[in-house]
Amino acid sequence: MSREQAGKPLTSHPQQAQRPLDSPYLTSHECVCYLRLGSLSSLYDLVRDHKLPTRRVGRNYRFYKPDVDAWTAGFGSALELVRSLKAST
Repeated sequence: MSREQAGKPLTSHPQQAQRPLDSPYLTSHECVCYLRLGSLSSLYDLVRDHKLPTRRVGRNYRFYKPDVDAWTAGFGSALELVRSLKAST
């Protein structure tokens, strides 16, 4: 390991190392886990269809956790939402 790398965190995404842990915003990957969707494509389908509240930060999506909680409360649970979406297709 070089001297330049010695003080840097070992992550694949440098942005993740800079993100505060107590942030109310979720990344796309965190939102997939939080909603238990199973894949990023399911999340992006919801974003594309304007069914999930989101914000853009540069080229990335951020999901405000209180907005996501309120959105899921309207459906009872994210699992029920996914089941209803799969049943309608």
